[in-house]
Amino acid sequence: MRKIFFTAAILFIGWNGFAAPEGKHEEAFHKGEVEFSNGRYEEALKYFNMAISETQDRYKYFYMRALANKQMELTDDAIADFSRAIRLKPTTEAMYERGIMLFNNGDMDAAKGDFEDVKIAKDNFKNIQYYLGVVYYRAGVYEHALKAFNRYLSATGGDGDTYYYKGLVNASIKHYEDAISDLNKALPYKKNNLLIYVKLYELYIQTNQPEKAVESISAMIDLSPQNKRSELYMERSLLYGQLGNIELSNSDRLKSREAAASIFN
Repeated sequence: MRKIFFTAAILFIGWNGFAAPEGKHEEAFHKGEVEFSNGRYEEALKYFNMAISETQDRYKYFYMRALANKQMELTDDAIADFSRAIRLKPTTEAMYERGIMLFNNGDMDAAKGDFEDVKIAKDNFKNIQYYLGVVYYRAGVYEHALKAFNRYLSATGGDGDTYYYKGLVNASIKHYEDAISDLNKALPYKKNNLLIYVKLYELYIQTNQPEKAVESISAMIDLSPQNKRSELYMERSLLYGQLGNIELSNSDRLKSREAAASIFN
């Protein structure tokens, strides 16, 4: 990931035309805000850096520079600036933004800390409940995950990702029918999501619902690459045999052999 490092020499040589007079950090900051609002994040970053070079005690300077770094996908720099902003003024907005970036960066423990702090400080941050749910699920704290997802669904009406993860939580605590219901609610939002059909297939097998399992594995076949279909056809063949449909069972055995042969052609 590329990072921006500044030395006194670079600041003097490269930004001579941008340099604000002593005591003009507010002016530089406001110019940065204008550039940011117009989507010119690199220019905004230059002005925010000028403002910060004059004073390091303004929360909003670090917060806005963090947002500019975020827009430019300078993740480490953005997290560092959100942290500086939080040290100056621990606002829910900055903690929420940093939590999202830590979450996307795979640092679940740190993200969880930020999300929980935001929840305590300002419980109307609805999206926090979704992120807390995912963090708790990945940590294996399923009861807390379920509560977080239910709060999010109650506040927002739901979406595909939330129903998917809630289904995984319910499957993990062996609430299989609830898991199946949740995953089916996710499908209208994520019709071509192979992972949902894979999990539904596992659950239908677990709960001895071969007809439903056939529906799920058929979708898996349609969504899977050619080199994975031979095994799936054979699994569906066994299901058809279990259901007493010998004709379709034999047909899938043939398809399985043909799919396997096509891999080597």
